[in-house]
Amino acid sequence: MPHLGDCRAFRERMENLIDTYGASAEQLVFISDGAIWRKDAYSGAVSILDYFNEAEHLYEFVNAYFKNKEQREVLGVNSRKVCY
Repeated sequence: MPHLGDCRAFRERMENLIDTYGASAEQLVFISDGAIWRKDAYSGAVSILDYFNEAEHLYEFVNAYFKNKEQREVLGVNSRKVCY
């Protein structure tokens, strides 16, 4: 279920779907941006970080951790274009 908005609206829609299909939290798989509230609300579900958020976090980490441009290039993360 795609969603853009606050967590209360998402939870309401998701609970309706769960009731309709009879699913439990252990049967849910989320592909998401890694929002903390999702983990709290559905702690038994599997959570997969979507590619674009993963790439963004990787880019930010590599640039913060490896100050030397040559080190970043060895990892292949010298620009955002590499991640996307």
